Amino acid sequence: MAEPFELPDLSVQRSVRAQVAQALRAALVAGQMRPGEIYSAPTLAA
Repeated sequence: MAEPFELPDLSVQRSVRAQVAQALRAALVAGQMRPGEIYSAPTLAA
């Protein structure tokens, strides 16, 4: 029998803006981006 798994709450819809903000925040916290550094849109999109 397969292990039960939990689906994410799909009733909460986040805007693209909120999703991008969360991804950038996570990258900063993880040390993948440096605070104060200027990143171009093409660099972020790559």
